[in-house]
Amino acid sequence: MEQYKGKPYVMVMDRSVISLLGFRYVQKYFSGIDIFEETKAVLKQEKNLAPDLVVYLTVGDNAIKQRRELSQRNVGELFVDPEFNKRLRDFFDWMIEHKEYPIITIDTEKPLEQVKTEVTAIADSSETDPKQRKKS
Repeated sequence: MEQYKGKPYVMVMDRSVISLLGFRYVQKYFSGIDIFEETKAVLKQEKNLAPDLVVYLTVGDNAIKQRRELSQRNVGELFVDPEFNKRLRDFFDWMIEHKEYPIITIDTEKPLEQVKTEVTAIADSSETDPKQRKKS
């Protein structure tokens, strides 16, 4: 585990370069601009940019639609577009299948308390090698 001021720590971010890579993967389908492979190559060269572990919080299109209807926030249309989200899920499925980076998937359509428990258990884990963590 990484050390900060002599103490172990876990840094949690809601976006990472893996998210960027996912957006580049999806971008080619929406804009025709394909820089996915170039972006992936840069990330492979710059190993310190990639997180030790990705916790992928997935949700289905119906839940996205329901949550958007309940939300008071103005969310960009792209992020609720079923095709965008399908392509993003395809990206993460591909990443998991090819073991590009350690990724744990959590289905956020479960009850909120269960999702919080799973995320907290991962964040609280003291294992030093994220690749050895068991999937939820």
